[in-house]
Amino acid sequence: MRLLGNLIWLLSSFHIPLLYLLGALILFPLFPFLLPLVKYSVWPFGRVVVSNSYLQKFKSTYDDSVVEQMSGKETVSTLFNIAWLLTFGWMLALAHLVSLLLNGVMIFTIILAPVAIPNLLTNARMIPIALWPLNRSIISSDLHKKLKNDEADKQFEKIKSS
Repeated sequence: MRLLGNLIWLLSSFHIPLLYLLGALILFPLFPFLLPLVKYSVWPFGRVVVSNSYLQKFKSTYDDSVVEQMSGKETVSTLFNIAWLLTFGWMLALAHLVSLLLNGVMIFTIILAPVAIPNLLTNARMIPIALWPLNRSIISSDLHKKLKNDEADKQFEKIKSS
């Protein structure tokens, strides 16, 4: 299913990864930090973008090799995020919004609804990432589910012991 979703995404939203790549190339000092985001914009299904602070909670449990880091230090990445937002972030968010609206219109056609709904949700999920891409990491959706389950188990144990 992920493969099919990614292929449909790539065929119907090919302009989105090109815009991410253009932004990463023009702002070349950010290229190493934005390359995982460019890859994610090409192949978004099966992966989840989470904040680095969320992952810090689980750092002792999991190996860092399963995570593609997108950020450096907090202050520097905040400045880079501002530069990104003022140059390409708003354009990418606008491209996601336009694509989201077009997919929303396609939902009403019975034939294109199975294609439009996942693309609509993916575009909605990528708008905040387009605006503020650094200090985030890309993880597999399976790992994300495991982290959420571990967090829920810890909260349950805390409630049970109270």
